[in-house]
Amino acid sequence: MATLREEEENPFANFDFDSAQLEENTSPFAEFDFTAAGFGQESDSLGYSFDRAMKAGGRGLSELLPRMGLNVPQGIQDYSAKLQEAGEIGMQDYVPEYQGEITQQSLGDVPGFLGEKLAENSTAMGITMFGLTLGQTLMKGPGVVKLVGAGITGATAGFNYLMLLDEAVETHAAAAGKTVDELSESELGNASFTAIQNAGLDFILPQVWARSLNKAGLPAKKSLKELAENLKTTDKEKIGSMLYKGAKQTLNSSLIEGGIESAQQANMMRTSVLGTAGINPESMITDFAVGAAGGAAYGSPVAVSKAREVNNSRRADKTILDFADVQAQVKAGNQYKADVKSYSDDFDKLLAEYDNIVKDVKLGKKISPELAKKFEALPGTNKPFNIGTGQGKIAPPKFDVEKNVADIIPTLYNAPEETKSFLGKVASQIKEIALNRSDDELKNIRKDIKTGKAMSDFMDIQGALVDTATGSGETQDVTKSYDTRRHVLIGKYVNRFERIRDTWVRKIPFMGEIGGNVRPAVNRYVAAKLEEKNEKPLYNLAQAESEVLALIGADKKRLLDENIVEIAQIQEEIWAELSKALGKDGLTIGHQKGYLTRSIDYKAAKKNSEAFYQSLLGDVGLPEAEAKQVLENILNDVEANVFTSEQIRAGIDQKQGLGKSSFEIIRDGRWDALDTKFRNKDTLESIEKYLLSAVSRIASAEAFGGDRANKYSDAINGLKKVNALNDAQTEKLWGLYDAYHNVYKKPRTDNQRAAVAAMKGLSTITSISYLGLATISSWTEPMWIGQRNGWYNMLKASPAAAGYFLKGLMRSTYAGGEGQKAMSSFGRDLLRVMGMATNPAMSERVDKLMAGDRNIALNYFFRTPAALFLTQYTNFVRVWTAAAGLKMIQEQYSKIDTMNVQSNKLLAQELRENGLSMDDFRKLGGLANGNIEQAILDDAYLDTTFTNSKGETIAVRDVLVPWMRKITTDVALEPTAGNRPLWMSDPNLMLIAQLKSFPILFGNTIARRLNAKMNPQFCSPDFVGKLGTISAISAAIGMAALALALKDAIKGVEEERGPVEIISAVGVPLISEVGSSQIGGLVAGPGLSYVDGFTRKLFGEEPLGDTAEEIFKLFLNATTGRIGSETFMGD
Repeated sequence: MATLREEEENPFANFDFDSAQLEENTSPFAEFDFTAAGFGQESDSLGYSFDRAMKAGGRGLSELLPRMGLNVPQGIQDYSAKLQEAGEIGMQDYVPEYQGEITQQSLGDVPGFLGEKLAENSTAMGITMFGLTLGQTLMKGPGVVKLVGAGITGATAGFNYLMLLDEAVETHAAAAGKTVDELSESELGNASFTAIQNAGLDFILPQVWARSLNKAGLPAKKSLKELAENLKTTDKEKIGSMLYKGAKQTLNSSLIEGGIESAQQANMMRTSVLGTAGINPESMITDFAVGAAGGAAYGSPVAVSKAREVNNSRRADKTILDFADVQAQVKAGNQYKADVKSYSDDFDKLLAEYDNIVKDVKLGKKISPELAKKFEALPGTNKPFNIGTGQGKIAPPKFDVEKNVADIIPTLYNAPEETKSFLGKVASQIKEIALNRSDDELKNIRKDIKTGKAMSDFMDIQGALVDTATGSGETQDVTKSYDTRRHVLIGKYVNRFERIRDTWVRKIPFMGEIGGNVRPAVNRYVAAKLEEKNEKPLYNLAQAESEVLALIGADKKRLLDENIVEIAQIQEEIWAELSKALGKDGLTIGHQKGYLTRSIDYKAAKKNSEAFYQSLLGDVGLPEAEAKQVLENILNDVEANVFTSEQIRAGIDQKQGLGKSSFEIIRDGRWDALDTKFRNKDTLESIEKYLLSAVSRIASAEAFGGDRANKYSDAINGLKKVNALNDAQTEKLWGLYDAYHNVYKKPRTDNQRAAVAAMKGLSTITSISYLGLATISSWTEPMWIGQRNGWYNMLKASPAAAGYFLKGLMRSTYAGGEGQKAMSSFGRDLLRVMGMATNPAMSERVDKLMAGDRNIALNYFFRTPAALFLTQYTNFVRVWTAAAGLKMIQEQYSKIDTMNVQSNKLLAQELRENGLSMDDFRKLGGLANGNIEQAILDDAYLDTTFTNSKGETIAVRDVLVPWMRKITTDVALEPTAGNRPLWMSDPNLMLIAQLKSFPILFGNTIARRLNAKMNPQFCSPDFVGKLGTISAISAAIGMAALALALKDAIKGVEEERGPVEIISAVGVPLISEVGSSQIGGLVAGPGLSYVDGFTRKLFGEEPLGDTAEEIFKLFLNATTGRIGSETFMGD
């Protein structure tokens, strides 16, 4: 659009608006003070551009269009008149620094002159350029995208017309020696026609840019083979060539926009009463220069895109080829697994045949030649049977997959990696160490997979560690990762038991679940009743029954008896599942009638570790190595049955077994002999710990292998054998195994344990000091619910979230008496189904997120008013997310046969990423009688089995609950060993890791998903999803600004927060908790920063007073919270 000139465009510069009598009207905006709202105030050149746009748009709608006979609604006219007035007031006070035309400026002033003119035109030019380019880019898309593009183009064109109309009427009025008010209707029509002509010119450059952007970075339209050949035979463009292309595009934009600006100015003069004689050459030069500068500035993103076009296209080509390779690898791996299973089934049949032969031989029967030929004719280079020369000389079959199942070699393109510069390599290494997920290493390993067998091993490793990420486009196996499987089992068994335990916990009013306990008499009776058929019970049943009857009465005792029967049933069910999981690897687990787990009192064992060790040796009868392992695990707060990777690999290298884990020994009765002073006297707590240990053992056996992680170990060794793993990758994979089992780099000596304990204590202090307002910082979390599940589903789920919140308040006040079913809600039960613990002793998500590791003290702190109920808020977000996800699943099922093609593709991708097909999804809904939302809490529904599209028999729980968990943790981030850098699982780095989990998780989880939605690589573009993503980002930024403002108000800080801080607060919510001088300390670790500050005060000018004040402040933070501390301490 034509360059604006102050002297031409402000004919009211000498008009006294204050003395003018404006006509009163009944406009709804009549009382609105635009000046007070910030409009029309004194401004710089950027502010002038905004005021100019308000004035031009306002005058066009309120005055010019009605005078030309167009019917503009009165309300719009009134509002526009106010805008015009505010814009004119703002323009009055603006005085440009540079006067005259560009030819009148010194050479040194030219850059400043051009910058000022660009700023004066920035609002009109920016909106026009951006709007028309975006609109025309979208109009190249499909369906609804095209309509949105047309809408944006139309709206922008309308805005641009009003700007150009205002310029034209002022230019024509000045040429005729009139004011704008004096122009006739025909003169206004002439100006309008001129504005339309000039508006058409403004479409030229955005069209050029749109064409360039639509082509930029797209993969070449060639076959996969051609893409691969092109990548292998060509190199990426060098920096010189890229700079040349960028400069060429910039010059092109400059010349086009410079020509357009000067042409528009000339056209306005041509259609005025002066005609072409009124064209000023110096003005034309100025218009061209300003337009050229604007074209270069606004076209810089297009120039960068053009410069990187070839390399971006190469990256797109490589992405496609890499994805094709992954698909081929997975297909080969699945086929190899299927071939192995087929061979295994045939072998089992052959083994049965051999058993029959042996029986016949023992009976003296002769082996027929036909049967001998049948064995001889079996396929394979190594015959599973060797036919001897005489009767009965047939050797037993030998199971040999290596020689009887052929490997599969997929066709792979192996697109070459782009060579990185030295700085690029350094940046990648820093990112990998500091920010990436530890399981990202799997992608690097996969690049070296060449065969189906190797891919089969890789899939065993990957499946044990990580589930398919949302938005990845990859296929999830039915078998889930260790962490997911563990939570599914917690929901199935542990939380089922928790409902019983809650019934018998005596709650303290106004304390919720904190501090509650089960009375000893109830515990003794539960123990005695469970051991009723045990020959050596711990307690006398008759005595225990008499005590509990007198304590709780007959009615409650009947309920307790019913609960004990259910507890026994839970223990039997988990024993059966454990036996099945271990049995796959040839292991057995003991079984006792009237079994009662007698768990270890960790506090007592730690207090007298030597006596405990001697009891393990003498009373229980453990070998010395096993006894040391149990003791070390207890001292390190690790489950006693866990083998470390070091122990596993040592056992493999020595080719000797490690024996049964202590967990397998527990159920065969030997642990009953442990000295009673090391026994946990709380029966229900012991059962809870046993169940948690059992589900971890089952999940580990299924994911890694029950016999010393044999499945995982075999897979790693298989990849090493074909050189698909190097030593560093091997160590990282075993490190991940240790981290998931909570034994990664655990201390081995008393000194090391003391150091870790000290660090944990310091992390507690710093968490209390820094995290009092963390709940407010986390207000951005719910903004991602709509992006993940749909905004309408988020809205529909609000009642469930509100119900959870209100019931939670009631539970906090009084959660119910002894022998009464604890108050619950749909949301609370939904969390339990997903294995998300609601018991303070079991909850660890917030601890790991904020403190870096599980911390009982912080567990309780985060549940108190001092921490603004951070745990309860976290669970509230979880419930809201899960409920919205359930609404989304139900909606998708209800519309599965009527949704459009695009929605169908997106659903298919969602299902594929969660191990389901469309047919599987139909079966899930059918088994729920069409109402998945209602059936989700029904154990009978969840445990119903069906045959999936792969021919596997699976339970509904095995696929639906992991899907729900993934949806929930996509929003309410949950730290694991896999989704953080591995060093964050090292207890020795606890202080450095503190407060970093959330920003790192945000970057590698939510930010990745947002990027995948905005830049889909392997699925159809989802325009609605992109709008939802943009909405979520906008809402999160707004909420972050609100949170920052509120926290500043609480702390009495009067500081203007810039856009960088506000945007950063979305992913780094604790950014405002430290001053700029403390950022370095926060990066190194807030604990170290805290110690440094405390030490300075201790040895400062007033050590006594400052130190006492710091201790008192810590006390206030822990008891009254940050708000109370700020209130009492003031400045």
